[in-house]
Amino acid sequence: MLVCCAAKSTHTTKMTTPTTIEKLPMNIPCLEPNRSNWAIFSMCFQKAMTVTCQWGYFSGLKPHPKIKDENVPTDEEIKATETWKYEDSVASYLLSQ
Repeated sequence: MLVCCAAKSTHTTKMTTPTTIEKLPMNIPCLEPNRSNWAIFSMCFQKAMTVTCQWGYFSGLKPHPKIKDENVPTDEEIKATETWKYEDSVASYLLSQ
């Protein structure tokens, strides 16, 4: 199950609204091998990935985290990298459905 937390923060508060998806909705057609339905597939898939906060893995807006010193990564950098790899794998899996 994917969980997206769309956070809106102000100086003192943070509001989080989760959105979940376990598999692609039925309204997203399978992409035909000859790509004849690319336009509708692409539009529906992008909407679903945007809602679940996964679109950035396809568009490049969520790049792999950078580690300042590859020889001595911090705990935060390691955790960010592991989280990114997991979320990227989830996004790739959804594309393969």
